[in-house]
Amino acid sequence: MPFVWLEIGPEGYRIYGPTVPHVYIYGGAITGKDLNWMPIAVAMFLQLVCILAFALLAFLTRSPQFKPLPVLLLQTFLLILFPFWINLYVDGVIGNSDGADMTVHWQIGMYIYGLLAVLNVVGVVKAIQAEIEND
Repeated sequence: MPFVWLEIGPEGYRIYGPTVPHVYIYGGAITGKDLNWMPIAVAMFLQLVCILAFALLAFLTRSPQFKPLPVLLLQTFLLILFPFWINLYVDGVIGNSDGADMTVHWQIGMYIYGLLAVLNVVGVVKAIQAEIEND
């Protein structure tokens, strides 16, 4: 699911030629960039780890051994960090593109992120209500 499309502009084609690819940032991957370059590889790995951590935390909330509120609060923390992370990621990719004249286009993945954020807040509210009722 693409989160960001970085469209190469005229200056990018002038510098790199007509076959330079556009850059797409997906949930845990990036295309159009050299993945052998350490900062891009580390950023991609960190993004994938955070997405997998979020999914694992979602799975843990289904288990009766775990109280849902702390897990949901940790998920909320990850969700709050995501917009800052993706902006840093995009700025880093643009900064590493040596004047490729990139235009940022937000994609459907950001809408899915918004939906996850809303659902997570609803889950936190319901978990708090359940804690209050149990006391």
